[in-house]
Amino acid sequence: MIFSVDERFVVRGGRSAELAIRSVKSAKDGSFHITESLGKLGGWLPWFKNRALHLKVLDPMVIEVTEGPVSTRFFKCSSDGRSL
Repeated sequence: MIFSVDERFVVRGGRSAELAIRSVKSAKDGSFHITESLGKLGGWLPWFKNRALHLKVLDPMVIEVTEGPVSTRFFKCSSDGRSL
C-alpha cells in the first residue's frame, strides 16, 4: 500500500489498483478518515460506490488501516537492506 498526494496504490498478489483519495478528515484521536473512489476508472464503473477507510499512525514505524470490519497493520521497511 502506497499513499501519494491524492492517490492510494494497492498491490496484492501481483495485481495493482489505483484509488483516488476524495477527502481526508482528521479525527480527535489523531487518526484519519479517508474517502476514496476508483480513480481514473471511477466514471466508467457506476456500481462502484466510494469507499471509506480509517488510518491510524500507531508509531513512526506502524500504521493501521481499517476497511469495514477488517484492520491491517503495515510496517515500514527499507529497500536498501539496512535495519531501520
